[in-house]
Amino acid sequence: MNTIPSKWADLLVQAGYTDPRDRVTPSLNQLSKSSGVHTTTISRLVLKGLGLSEVNMKKIAEALRVPVSDLYELSTGEKVEPLTLPKGTEKLSHREKEAVTEIIRSLINAKEHVDERSPEHDPKPVTLQAPAADDPPESASQKTNPDDAQSMYGMAARTRLVKKPQQTRNAKSNR
Repeated sequence: MNTIPSKWADLLVQAGYTDPRDRVTPSLNQLSKSSGVHTTTISRLVLKGLGLSEVNMKKIAEALRVPVSDLYELSTGEKVEPLTLPKGTEKLSHREKEAVTEIIRSLINAKEHVDERSPEHDPKPVTLQAPAADDPPESASQKTNPDDAQSMYGMAARTRLVKKPQQTRNAKSNR
C-alpha cells in the first residue's frame, strides 16, 4: 500500500477524514465517501500528483474545506498562477482568440484526462487579456518556436476554429 504524503495526511486528519477503526490514520476512503469522488481518482491526485477534472477538484476541495488552488499546489508542488498572455493579443481577431482558447482547453483536458463531451467539460470561454503596458518585453528565449506555432495551428484547425485554405476546382483536378 502506498503511503499518503505527510502534507496530505495532515490535511485529511485536520478535516476529520480518518480510519473509523482508530480515528488517527488518514483515510482516502472517508474523503471519497464525503466528496462523492471515487477513491481511485483521489488516490491518483494524492499519491501520483495527477490532475483531475475541475469538477472533482472542487468536490474534494469542498470536502477538505480548502481552496482548489491549495490542492493543485499540494499535488504538483507548484504555486498556481493565472496565465499571462504576451503583448499584442489585443490585435487578434475574435476567431483567433477562440482558437487560442481552444488550444488552452485542449492542454487542460490532456492534463485532466477528461473527454470534452463529458459533463465535467467547462463550455465557458476563457477571457483573453493583454498584459499591462509596463510588462517587460519578451526575450528571445520566450518567443514561440515556429514548429510549436505550427502544431498549435494544426490543433486549432482540427477543432475547426481556424478555416482551412480552400482548394480550387483546378487544383483538385490536377491531382
